[in-house]
Amino acid sequence: MSIEDSYARAITSRHLRTGAGAGDTDVLIAAGWTRGNAAQVLWRARAEYDAMPKGRSNCRATERLGVLIRMQSLGQARDAMWGIVQAHAKRTKTDFEQVRLLAISGRLLDTFLDPLCETCLGTRYKPVPNTGRLSATVCSECNGSGARRVIVDDGEAQFTRGVLDELDALLLRVSARMAKYLRERHNDSV
Repeated sequence: MSIEDSYARAITSRHLRTGAGAGDTDVLIAAGWTRGNAAQVLWRARAEYDAMPKGRSNCRATERLGVLIRMQSLGQARDAMWGIVQAHAKRTKTDFEQVRLLAISGRLLDTFLDPLCETCLGTRYKPVPNTGRLSATVCSECNGSGARRVIVDDGEAQFTRGVLDELDALLLRVSARMAKYLRERHNDSV
């Protein structure tokens, strides 16, 4: 199980206890000792988004909006993504207007929270209508990746790719730090 999955499970756990091996409590302790607040805020928001009940609407966008409205961590996640976008714009000396940067930040957060292709739902193949089955045809919306594309306006693709690369690096750093803490904690307890 990945560190992100362990963290998602830990923050939604109702049974926190310590013991042999890395339990939910150990993962939460590792998160507390790890620096990387923006990445952790975004992980927490994704875990909250994933844990929310869905399926009340036939429209994924309407369903997503309903979930977003109920999320307690959405404000923090919005601020974290905005901080990452602003920092990248400053570092790369990008002269986009603040309104454009805010729009990019919102689209990135939306895609981060709900990363699966809206057509194939992450399966990579086109569904056969009204059957619940998949066809042998690769999904044309995501080109078989299973991931949603970030919608960008003219001239934003390179900037957005840079922000996504930076976000990936932040998430990997936090994951590596948490894994190191858990390894050290486990080695100390053995």
